[in-house]
Amino acid sequence: METENYGPNLIQIARATDDILASVLNVSIDELPCVLSQRNIRLETAESIIKTLKDVCLGIGVDEACAYTPDEDFHPILLLDNQGESHDWSDDIGTKWEPMALRFCELVIIVEKQEAAEIENCYYILGSPITRYQYHMEVCVYSAKTGELVASETFLGEVPGECPKSAPQEQTTIYGERVSFKVFEEWLADLVNPP
Repeated sequence: METENYGPNLIQIARATDDILASVLNVSIDELPCVLSQRNIRLETAESIIKTLKDVCLGIGVDEACAYTPDEDFHPILLLDNQGESHDWSDDIGTKWEPMALRFCELVIIVEKQEAAEIENCYYILGSPITRYQYHMEVCVYSAKTGELVASETFLGEVPGECPKSAPQEQTTIYGERVSFKVFEEWLADLVNPP
């Protein structure tokens, strides 16, 4: 049976209790955050949730958020950049892991901008040296309720190609591939425990 996608229509009844929502959706209260995310039944706008939670990375917890306990349950997340805005990869994840109301958010994930780090300089008798760069990206996971750091990880992009024996005189750099969304998503899935 295909589930109906109620979309943003339920924002107007955001004050309905979880008991009522669970009853209407014919699920248990424990299943409610997961079912709302899966069906994209939004009770509050994404913008209002982001606005309330954007300072969690500063150690400022939000009492209205849900407590995080590492277990096998589903843990709704908010994915932000280091400026407190929705991260570009939020679109790739979609709403399937997103909290549909502030009270369901457990984790705030801060994804830093990918930076290229110098890993080797190659020198040539004629011409400029060539510098090899590898991308890295820092990710920090915070409890939405307490503002405490729950986990962190450094992701590395692909190692750049080796320095060639000879190269055009104007070549001065070799970059590896950036950190892929797929690698990040696989790591994140272990925290979120999606259904």
